[in-house]
Amino acid sequence: MSGVLGQSEKEGSWVKISNDTIQIFSFLDKYYGLDKGIMMNRIPETDYFIFGFNQKIEINKKNNPMYIQVLDESNIKLYHMIKQVGGE
Repeated sequence: MSGVLGQSEKEGSWVKISNDTIQIFSFLDKYYGLDKGIMMNRIPETDYFIFGFNQKIEINKKNNPMYIQVLDESNIKLYHMIKQVGGE
């Protein structure tokens, strides 16, 4: 649970498959402003292309206080467990 709450970014891809060059060039014309992340690869032994872009999404950071509470609670439980087994 703490991993989900502590996450601040997410990466994903949006892709299409086509052999229509007009559709591919229309896509490239629409998204040429993305400096990086655009991809276009030919599928071997076919006349189809995979094209799309990678995208980073910044997740709302309002979960940080909750993330810290979960982390603190787990550290407290770990401390009590160490004391029970005779650790220092």
